[in-house]
Amino acid sequence: MAEEEGEPTTETTEDLPSISGGLEWTFKPSEVGEWSELDHDDIKDRISQKLGYNEELTDFKRDIITDFHLFNLVHTRSICLNDKQGAVFMNIMLQVLQKLHSQSQTCKYPGDSAQYPEVFEYFKQLLSAHCAPSVTRFFTLQEARLLIDFVTLTFFKHFLLYQYCLIYAREVQVIKADVQVETAHPPLPLNIAKFVPKEPAKATMVPTGYPRAPSAEKKDEKENVPLDPILQEYLEKRINETEMKIGTKIEEVENKIAG
Repeated sequence: MAEEEGEPTTETTEDLPSISGGLEWTFKPSEVGEWSELDHDDIKDRISQKLGYNEELTDFKRDIITDFHLFNLVHTRSICLNDKQGAVFMNIMLQVLQKLHSQSQTCKYPGDSAQYPEVFEYFKQLLSAHCAPSVTRFFTLQEARLLIDFVTLTFFKHFLLYQYCLIYAREVQVIKADVQVETAHPPLPLNIAKFVPKEPAKATMVPTGYPRAPSAEKKDEKENVPLDPILQEYLEKRINETEMKIGTKIEEVENKIAG
């Protein structure tokens, strides 16, 4: 049935194709397409409202989660995925992020949260269930490789940091201290002041002219300082070589002129 022009369309889960792996259409394609036209701050506000993070989380955790979904959305646009593909990828990453809070099945410490290999295997299962040649195929193999590279270099590269910030409670300690700031003392009364006469200014000698040249005696004393024998021999050798080279050059020039 054709819709009347100008009438807003509402997208329900019944209108969307089925997705496997326990995924739900938390992020809908129509919302992803609408958010792509907004700036990043507005997108983060829409994601926070969508997931109900306005009061449940602290500002620190809410910023991490909204930034996480924002970067996923931006990447889907950078590799030219459509709205439906972008929504499926964002729902996959939402499930992966929630997997962090589940208990580990392989860790030797009971009650510990899911570890890196478990979460990565869960991500591969969800992505493989929505790639060709599965029934619910949304991504080609080339698109799947691009998504795997992106998630590996972002989320899983900083897996421990996400785990620490989102799972473990942060300890906040407020330290209060009374700081006393010293103020200037009030001036003494002038009636107890004493008169101190000023001393006359002393004349200062201003040098004029250039410094005197050293005397001939001091100059001769510096010139008559004996050199080290090895240094003296080296200098004489270099002087003789230079004189020979100069003489050879002069002879060549004279021969050319005579010829």
